[in-house]
Amino acid sequence: MTEQAPSRPSALVIQALERQLAVAQRITHIGSWEWNASTNEVTWSAALYRIYDIDPGTPLSFETFLSRVHPEDRERVQKQISDAMQRGGRFAHLDRVVWRDGTVRELDTAGEGLLDAAGKPVGLIGTSRDVTEERRRARAVQRSRQLQGCERVALEQLAAGKPLLDVLSVIVRGDVMAGGRKV
Repeated sequence: MTEQAPSRPSALVIQALERQLAVAQRITHIGSWEWNASTNEVTWSAALYRIYDIDPGTPLSFETFLSRVHPEDRERVQKQISDAMQRGGRFAHLDRVVWRDGTVRELDTAGEGLLDAAGKPVGLIGTSRDVTEERRRARAVQRSRQLQGCERVALEQLAAGKPLLDVLSVIVRGDVMAGGRKV
């Protein structure tokens, strides 16, 4: 028996897989990226250009990426990236990016530091997912529950004959202390 060389995927198969990945990233609001630290070359998927509101084909660098990170998050993100570069391994963080029109988007980023055979840091690779709408919905649900708690406490106070001004203050403040905990 002769040993066969592993077959390589055809150009059509590769093209189909690339299309599937691009569609999956667009649908799920996930983009992928890689940073070569020695050349400062950054490679992004088409989805990540959309997530960061950067025109496709724009030359990218680490500085380009940082320029989109929300100013309040920038130092923390830089430290997390620096730590990942020094130790290798995985990292994850939530951060915000600012679009050209001032819109702020929230991202869930995960990646890993890449080390060469000698253990020297050579770059990072990972994904970023736009979680803005998910987090908005979560905050809306939390606020709705809080308001339901206020409503319940206000009705209990009305039933107990509390003065209307006290009842209204519960509704207006929007935060209720029930049993020593905020509702």
